[in-house]
Amino acid sequence: MKRLRVCLSLFLSLVTLLYPGHAVFASSGPSFTSEMREAIQRGIIPADMQSDYQAEITRLEFCRLLDGLEKYWSEGSMDLAAAAAGRGLDRAAVQFTDTNDTTVLACDALGIVAGVGGGKFNPEAPITRQEAARMLYNTAEHLTQVTTDEFGHYPRGQSVSEFPHIFGDSREIRSWARKEITWVYRYGVMAGTNGNLFKPNDGLTREQACTAALRLFNVFGNLPANTLPPPEIYPVGTYSSLSGLVELTSPAGYVDSNLQWRATDELGHVWPFTEKYAVVTDSVGVGIGSCHIIDNRGKTLLADFKGTAGRFAQAQLFGNLAELYDRSGGGWLVNLADGTVYNQTYIMDNYAEGMLGAAFQQDDGSQLYGYFNENGQLTIPPVYLYAGAFRDGKAAVQKQDGTYELIDRTGREISQFLLDFGPNSQGMPNVTLGATVLRSLGDMLAVEFTDGEIALYTPDRAYILGDCDNILLCQNGQFICEKNWRYTLYNANGTPVSASYANDLNEIAPGRYLGQINGTDYALIDENGDQLAIFHLRVGGTYAPYNVITDDSGLFVYQQDKRSLVVTDYFGKQIGVITQPYDIGTFQLVNGLIYLSPLEYDGPGENTENPELNPPYYFPNGKRVMFS
Repeated sequence: MKRLRVCLSLFLSLVTLLYPGHAVFASSGPSFTSEMREAIQRGIIPADMQSDYQAEITRLEFCRLLDGLEKYWSEGSMDLAAAAAGRGLDRAAVQFTDTNDTTVLACDALGIVAGVGGGKFNPEAPITRQEAARMLYNTAEHLTQVTTDEFGHYPRGQSVSEFPHIFGDSREIRSWARKEITWVYRYGVMAGTNGNLFKPNDGLTREQACTAALRLFNVFGNLPANTLPPPEIYPVGTYSSLSGLVELTSPAGYVDSNLQWRATDELGHVWPFTEKYAVVTDSVGVGIGSCHIIDNRGKTLLADFKGTAGRFAQAQLFGNLAELYDRSGGGWLVNLADGTVYNQTYIMDNYAEGMLGAAFQQDDGSQLYGYFNENGQLTIPPVYLYAGAFRDGKAAVQKQDGTYELIDRTGREISQFLLDFGPNSQGMPNVTLGATVLRSLGDMLAVEFTDGEIALYTPDRAYILGDCDNILLCQNGQFICEKNWRYTLYNANGTPVSASYANDLNEIAPGRYLGQINGTDYALIDENGDQLAIFHLRVGGTYAPYNVITDDSGLFVYQQDKRSLVVTDYFGKQIGVITQPYDIGTFQLVNGLIYLSPLEYDGPGENTENPELNPPYYFPNGKRVMFS
């Protein structure tokens, strides 16, 4: 069998050239007239699929498309069925109750595709984008040498194709497609939308599928190279002997997914790049703690601020706003962008939808509340007795006359709470009568009455929660009730949807909750209360479940014992385990990788390693990233 193999060095040299490319999502224009014409001319697209290009391609049609690609690779001498036979693979061993198509059976025998369960293949179902990515990767892995040769090119035993990219919808990507989506993205075979979405559960049009198949052929260096995405960037922490900390917010430099060093003078002194400022720790300790603030050029700010020389006992950043404290207990809120200073002003919580609530102390010692916008500007003045967090562009506030209302991001009143819900409607007392606000989120307002009863109000509904001693409000409109240290998840209509958990139940991500089963076992459940996985958490040091971390990558990372971490996807499926020969300190997710803060580093010596020389990053599958 004649087989085209990758010459990886040729490929790597080609991809550095600036060839024009088009996103897979393009459905008309230059991508069709150039790449589609090329795919047709080379015989990749079967004749009966050379029409209706905007129709969703089916699972059967995608197999036939890959069959056309195999024929072109072999210069017409072999299709997938012949490839399977040439390897001694018995297609007859593969049986589906809904198709006996020889191309489908060959794809299954070669390991390119699998059935959907129950003995079925579902040939006429539209293929999803994550299914297509997996099939494209499997085609490269089982019919070529590219996935083997790419690792041989790097002496560190890793490839640029392993570095993940965080899409805006990475949470929807399943564990079985994560590696494959990373591969097709890195090689320019499939791309995301302009909004940085991969849309893993969407279908693929015939045009998009044919374009992806052509680009898979491009990987082999036989045609002009695909346009590749920019490399991912990772900060290299600065180790401070004074603080004993490795700080990523003010890095010593960066490394990228091409394993190249990038200087702070090139990329900036502040991480993440979405931020303009960073807090740098000078020393830690009771009464001697000190820190300062830098900008993206590394310049120390506020050097002449109120005699502090730019050194503060504590500092916390909220975008352009810096909350500062000196050793005497004095506190200020400063807009670093325009220099505005707010005395005796305290941030209530982190930004929610670009709005930041703050308490402003008045001359009589009382407090009024207002909001800053994402630029650190005071857009809603402090005129409220209470101000809640925003959700869906709304927040609950209490006016100085004692009434509650719902406002938008400009401070405009949308509606008052429950004007129609007096004693004659649902038997609910008015929210202003003898009620203490427990918490609010968006248009949800939880209050406790003088008799101890808790009620949940929105502008159009309300109900007494008789089986509730405390309440936690969730981002998706659900809430958690606690009664006698038992916690239950409720939907937005006030109906319990989960089992009752002892001691703990918390929202750890949108639509994901962690409930304690026993001392170390926690159930990961979804918004329907369905159990997705059991996390065996190490309790101690950082109390569980707060040692479960997540971010927009759609990963969960948790510490299961002193020396190992477990990584799962958003559905609780295990992706990898990170094991260390020493006790793990803190850990965090950084741009899709896992960073372990090397608390064991005590300077040069036996069994230590300098994090500035080889930052301890790990791929989600548990493999160490070797930058040097």
